[in-house]
Parts: sequence; structure tokens; C-alpha cells
Amino acid sequence: PSHDTEGDWISAINQFAEFAKDKKDLEFISIGALPFFVENVIRGIMPIKKYGVMKIYDYFRLLREQIADVIFIPLENNLFNHVKSDIAAQEVLLTGATSVQPAFNSEYGFPYSNATDGLQMAYDAWQKGLKDKVAGDQKKMAESKEINKQKRIDFLQKFN
Repeated sequence: PSHDTEGDWISAINQFAEFAKDKKDLEFISIGALPFFVENVIRGIMPIKKYGVMKIYDYFRLLREQIADVIFIPLENNLFNHVKSDIAAQEVLLTGATSVQPAFNSEYGFPYSNATDGLQMAYDAWQKGLKDKVAGDQKKMAESKEINKQKRIDFLQKFN
């Protein structure tokens, strides 16, 4: 979650709901805490599978074996989220899936400036198959670890 009182879903929930309302081939799966207001909106659109907090091994096994092709990572545009790592996008790639997240957080998957656009791009690609996209992003992740670290350091230095 974000480092503020509203959480990371606050600006993305309505965009997600609008995008997902007519798509009968989507599943909503939550791992860990899910804000109550998000759960209420999603339950009005589709069923939710909820998994609680778990050991890291079980988390990766669940992602790999049962979960998703595309994972939505809604992050608010704030200082905390700008400087934190893109570990969620990297975790998803390690399991052979891809993600939709704000462009400021990660270059992998389907980075967006508007959540609806990112979700639609990922959905269209998912319908065609994601194997080549995931493989390309996995390679990029392996090659650009230091570059991404430096981007976050440079961003933080703006505030000194």
C-alpha cells in the first residue's frame, strides 16, 4: 500500500471498475490486505478470490501455479511510490506473468499514465498471448537493474 491514508487504490478503483465491468473472462484475485472500499466495488462487478498474507515461498508458488497472466499494480503518484523499487513488477515477471502499473514505477509490462489505457493494452495483448512480451521484459529486467536503481537515486536527489 501507499504511504498515505488513502492507499494505492484510491484513484484507480473507478478506472478499474469501468474497464472490468463488461469483461466476463477476468478474475479478481487478491493476495494480502485488500481495502474494504475496493472489495465493495469489485464485488459489484465480479467474484473475488482472496488469499491472506503468506510465506514468500507460498506466495511465489501461488503466483506461478494458480494466479494470473497479468497483475494490476495500482500505485498513487506520490513521493513514497516514486522512490520505492518496482519489486512487484519484478516478482510478477519471475513467475512468468506481466503487470500493469504506473509508468513512474516500472518500465516492464504495461506502464500507464492512465490506468484504463494500461489495462486495455494488457487485455488486448493477453488475448493474443503474452509469452514473447514476458520473455522480453525478463531479459530487460536482468540487464537494467543498476539503471533503475540510479533513476530512483536521481529522483530523490531533487529533494535535497
